[in-house]
Amino acid sequence: MSDNDPALRGMFSSPNGGFPQVLPDHWKSSDEAEDRTDLLELTDEELNVLGWKGPIQKPANTSNFTHDYQWNEETREYTSTVLSEFDRLDRVDYNLFWELLLDCPYYSRIKTSSGESLSVNTIATEFIVLISDAKMGNANVIKIQESLTSLLSSVVPTEGEGGKIKGIMTISGMIYSYSLTA
Repeated sequence: MSDNDPALRGMFSSPNGGFPQVLPDHWKSSDEAEDRTDLLELTDEELNVLGWKGPIQKPANTSNFTHDYQWNEETREYTSTVLSEFDRLDRVDYNLFWELLLDCPYYSRIKTSSGESLSVNTIATEFIVLISDAKMGNANVIKIQESLTSLLSSVVPTEGEGGKIKGIMTISGMIYSYSLTA
């Protein structure tokens, strides 16, 4: 995105309470005869005076992996509801988790350890199979947790690797349904 990309400004609700959007190039208020083309040049305060509300933020301390959001046109704010465990698990992005894990130094250590230890090889193979099944929509949550716990206790991550794994699990949504405790 460039510095003058409208998306960098955030999302705004139009004066009619509409769903948050990127500021448009052209806009005509109900009481103006001509289109305005200067919205991107206005400050947030100037936009608020025109009836635009924003930038709109989702509720603090929530995530798309833990909450569902509804737009309220009257209050011009998001409300959030906590997802059920089933819905939380349904939103885990196992493909993204796997893609990011493959580039993680911890995964390189797992591969090295697998060549040196049959038990680590067995645990790693089971984990790979379970994640592959999950990527195809067949997540066995209990077995994935057991396998992840075994892997973390067999190949103990360094502090840096642990932070990277936690980041990968957060980005993919796994952290909200699985534990990193070995």
